[in-house]
Amino acid sequence: MNILLCGCGALGSNLTRLLVPDLRGAHSLTLLDDDVVEERNIIAGTQWYTPDQLDLPKVEALQYNIYQAYQREILAQRANIIDIDPNTYDFVIDCFDNYRARNMVHNIKPPVIHLGFSDQVTFEIAWDEQYQVPSDIDTGMDICEMPGAAAFITRVAALGALTIEHFLRTTEQRAYLGNAFTHTLVDAHNIV
Repeated sequence: MNILLCGCGALGSNLTRLLVPDLRGAHSLTLLDDDVVEERNIIAGTQWYTPDQLDLPKVEALQYNIYQAYQREILAQRANIIDIDPNTYDFVIDCFDNYRARNMVHNIKPPVIHLGFSDQVTFEIAWDEQYQVPSDIDTGMDICEMPGAAAFITRVAALGALTIEHFLRTTEQRAYLGNAFTHTLVDAHNIV
């Protein structure tokens, strides 16, 4: 399967790190992001980058880190979502952190899974059919700067990786809603 992962920030970089070992070469992964590694990305400890990668494109830094850790080659595309056609992929993973980009990968042809946070310190892992694009976080709160952020983000990325790996094996679409301490499995529109 040809997979596109959109957004290489906190969720995207950790999700990639956790997902790649389970893909075991059976799937092609392309990273998409147009951002560069900033000092705040490293200081918070929530993104999988190192101090020597400051000012590098996130997709290239993450591509390098994946190769160093797992000897796995993945593709990196430094671009904006408007510069590519996500419909050319078999599966799209949305880890974008803003309304405009999230909306660009909503209601497209391939299966799409969305992973994201709200300014209420909640998270959602949802499939496109049940997904409502949230408005941008406008409270000024940065999830990466809250106490316990690294553990919370890693936990959501791990749950996302398990959900995606399960889908790739079974085509079953599980979804989750939660916060830093609890989560609920959502089956279609029914809470289980």
